[in-house]
Amino acid sequence: MKITKRAMLISTALRLLYLIATFGIGFIRTLNYTPDIISEADNVTMLQNEVTIGTTGSPLFYVFA
Repeated sequence: MKITKRAMLISTALRLLYLIATFGIGFIRTLNYTPDIISEADNVTMLQNEVTIGTTGSPLFYVFA
């Protein structure tokens, strides 16, 4: 097997392993999550009450500029 093919195979395997591990950790954390509503009710943050109206440019401008 050529070194390029072997490198691509190892790279694909590592990326797949990383994807599966990330998904698995997130899945386990989701299964074990229990919200603590009582303690969160005491910790209230105020939302912003002012609105700014304006426009933004297209982000594609920065890609092609």
